[in-house]
Amino acid sequence: MSRMAEFSIEYRTNDSPMPSSRVEYICLENCNVSLDYLSDRLLLFANVKELHLTNIQFTVLPESIKECKFLWRLVLDNCKELREIQEIPPCLTMLSALNCKSLTSSSKSKLLNQKLHEAGNTWFLLPEAKIPEWFDHQGSIGFSISFRFRNKFPAIILCYVSPFTWKSRDTGPVPFRVIINGKTFFFTHGLNDIRRTDRRLYVDTHHLHLFHMEMENFKDNIDKALLENKWSHAEVHFGFSLMYSGIHVLKDKSSMEDFQFTNPDI
Repeated sequence: MSRMAEFSIEYRTNDSPMPSSRVEYICLENCNVSLDYLSDRLLLFANVKELHLTNIQFTVLPESIKECKFLWRLVLDNCKELREIQEIPPCLTMLSALNCKSLTSSSKSKLLNQKLHEAGNTWFLLPEAKIPEWFDHQGSIGFSISFRFRNKFPAIILCYVSPFTWKSRDTGPVPFRVIINGKTFFFTHGLNDIRRTDRRLYVDTHHLHLFHMEMENFKDNIDKALLENKWSHAEVHFGFSLMYSGIHVLKDKSSMEDFQFTNPDI
């Protein structure tokens, strides 16, 4: 049975009629649309902040996406014919490309650019991608990522590859369990609207998950678990097996002298 096509928009204004400049959210699902159609719509709604293009069979993300200067979340799940992402919106921090198995290596390489991820609080999900070479440490099979640090919790980027993913349709990633010196905390990546319908999804290929982890994104104050002037141990649990994992320390915020990677596979 075919799915019903959906096009919906949301905007914040008391004015009528609706001006396209006020549109902040667009969701386009289960449609066959042309490249010209998408390109024109992106130019029309250039102030959009969240764009969901789900289960749409197009091959190239229009270059006009770069004109969406306020776009921070882009969802391309199940766009299985999508091959090229030529331009990246300047404010993009969250990208989900679940099951976009046709993405070229060059597109994935562009989306995993070191400067892009060091500059912002990103969360990216990409199919059949490898841990970027610029990561400081890489590991293999396991259920968690562990490390040691002194004093302040470090500013890091975590990355893992797995055939499983925690992701909801609307909110993106769900909280991870982080154990610091035996005390349990939950990391939310700054999301305050996590829904109870979130569940573990099995996808038809492995995916790479890349995201920032910093102290301010924990649901609770973790200072009570830290050891002053001593090494603290942290372990991030994902709830499913990992094929590969990696950590990159943001050197402008944290010192490598106060960080140790403890995975025995490294």
